Amino acid sequence: MCEYSYVRNIKELWQITSDEKKKLTNFHIINNDLIEVQYERNCDITDCPDYVSPVTAVFTTSNARVRLAKFMNVLHPSQLLYCDTDSCYFAYNPNNPNHIDPRTTNLPKGVELGDGLGCWEMELSDGIEFAGCGAKTYAVDTINTKNKTIKAKGLTIDFTNKDILTFENMVIIAKSINEIPIEKQQTLLSKEQLIKRDLKYIQTKPRFRFEYDKQKKEITTNENLSKILQNTVGLKRFVKNNVSYPYGYVGGEYY
Repeated sequence: MCEYSYVRNIKELWQITSDEKKKLTNFHIINNDLIEVQYERNCDITDCPDYVSPVTAVFTTSNARVRLAKFMNVLHPSQLLYCDTDSCYFAYNPNNPNHIDPRTTNLPKGVELGDGLGCWEMELSDGIEFAGCGAKTYAVDTINTKNKTIKAKGLTIDFTNKDILTFENMVIIAKSINEIPIEKQQTLLSKEQLIKRDLKYIQTKPRFRFEYDKQKKEITTNENLSKILQNTVGLKRFVKNNVSYPYGYVGGEYY
C-alpha cells in the first residue's frame, strides 16, 4: 500500500530515502518549500510479531472512522470544532436554528450516546471556548476549571511550562494562521522565519532529553532542549477567518 509524507527540507527527505524499511515510489513538487514523497513499506524487512494483527487494527480504526463520519454528518458544519479517530468536539447553541443537539435527535445506526460498550460518551458539556492549533494540539476553556484541557503534541505539559502552555497563549497561536496567506499555510516555519514574519509561537523551557542513535546504537543526552509550538492546521487544511476547509474546497463559507 502506498503511503506519503510531506517533506520540507533535505534532512526529512534523507530520513525517508535512507530508511531501508521504505521504498521510494514517486514524488511531487508542490512548491519551493514543499514536496510530497510517496513510498511503500518494504515487506521483505518488516516482520510483524505473532501478537500483532493488522486485520484487527485496520477493522477497529476503520469502524471508528465510519461511526465518526456518521456522527459528523448529523451536525451542522458550523458546529464542528475538532475531531480525532475516536472523538469529536462540537459546539451547540440552542438559540441557533442550524445547530443540532445529538442528545435529542435521531442518530444513525451504529452511533449511540451512553456509557455502554461501543457508545459515544458525552465527556464535556460546560465548554466555553475552543482553540485548535493542529493535530492533537488544542485547548478547551470550561466553566468548571477542573475540566479545562490543553493538548500539545510532542510537548511536555508540566510545572516548568505551566505559565507558557496556557489557554490564552493557545488562542493566540490558533488565530495566528489568519495572518498567513492561504497559499503559504501548508509550510512549517523555523523560529527565525516566525520571528521575521512576526508570527506568534510558543517556546517551551529548556530541558534534558534522552535520544537513541540508530546508527551508533547509543543513547545520548541532549541538554537545554527546547521545542516550538506553532499553528499546523494548514498542513492538512487551509484556514480563512478562523474556519478550516479542505484544500480544493470552493463552496460557501461558514461562521
